Amino acid sequence: MQEILRWITYQGLRQDKEESVDRFSWMCIGMALSWYNQYVMDKLEKERNIHDFILYLRKKVVPSIAADLRWKEWEEYKHSKLGPNASVNDHAQKCLEFYNDCLDKQGNKMINMHALKHKFVDKILIPIRVLLKMQINWDMTFEEIIVVAEKIQVLNTHDPARGITTLQGTYYYKNGKKIRQQTREDRGKSLGFTQSN
Repeated sequence: MQEILRWITYQGLRQDKEESVDRFSWMCIGMALSWYNQYVMDKLEKERNIHDFILYLRKKVVPSIAADLRWKEWEEYKHSKLGPNASVNDHAQKCLEFYNDCLDKQGNKMINMHALKHKFVDKILIPIRVLLKMQINWDMTFEEIIVVAEKIQVLNTHDPARGITTLQGTYYYKNGKKIRQQTREDRGKSLGFTQSN
């Protein structure tokens, strides 16, 4: 917008006059030109100015519910939505993107740092989450939690001999040999420990 206003000023036009909008309309093409024609029909000539027209365009381009849609995306987001091979760093970047994008009408962040840390930990892939929760405390910074999560991913993702989950799923092992992949039905079942005498 600043570039447009500077250009209007360099043209020797006043920004609060209708002629500034008229001059700007020469650069409009496609839908912007249609919206300009609609703007001219909706507003009286003395009410038209470049600032008002830019706000008019903004209402057409950015829907009023954009913040609500972004917030809904934040609530539904989890690491697995990035794909089975998404790294911890990808997950952290997506969380930070939501943290920076979710703003209220006054431009304040809707997500605080504590909520960001919880979302990162609670929605990370399950095998990493289990180990991560044992190694962090909530007084740690977001960056420190990311570092711990990255270490867990690097150290445990490629170690099937220990029965650690890969990013594709958990495998059961017996004597170091893979028996079968864990299924949804296995979750929540007892591990079947036997009592020793």
